[in-house]
Amino acid sequence: ARSFSLGSSSAESTRATLRAVKAPILILQGTDDRAVLASTARALAQAAREERPGSVTQYVELKQCGHLPMEELPSRFTDTVSDFIVNHCM
Repeated sequence: ARSFSLGSSSAESTRATLRAVKAPILILQGTDDRAVLASTARALAQAAREERPGSVTQYVELKQCGHLPMEELPSRFTDTVSDFIVNHCM
């Protein structure tokens, strides 16, 4: 798995991108994901909260799930995304 630090040289680019997002952000992370570390996803969610104060950023960890929650846990994935859309995008 790749480790990513929001304190790295690419951090400002990532933070600038987050500032440009006007829609609510949902980050879904599988606890067994080997492609993206949970610590990376949590750091991204934290950066989104810092760069977009007052905007919605929701971080959800899916237990016993890897990198493809839509295939591994389709019902949980659909429920989580649907709830997010209903509560934050309508």
